[in-house]
Amino acid sequence: MATERQVNGASSTANLEEESLPAIRRAIASLSEDHYRQLKAWMVEHDWDRWDQQIARDSESGALDFLADEVREDKRKGLLKEL
Repeated sequence: MATERQVNGASSTANLEEESLPAIRRAIASLSEDHYRQLKAWMVEHDWDRWDQQIARDSESGALDFLADEVREDKRKGLLKEL
């Protein structure tokens, strides 16, 4: 188990994750088929939400500006097709 110092310290999340991951795996393995499907659906949705948040952060930071630049360049060259 994590000590109070670990819980309140900078490494608390990593320590708790390392300690709880095996317990989480055991709990998942013991789920009924129905509960497993529900958890899986929740995990997929959660993953998409995290992906959307990452895209938003990247967009706001300018990390995706190169994509717009490529499209503008392709349009200038006449390489784009109508959909």
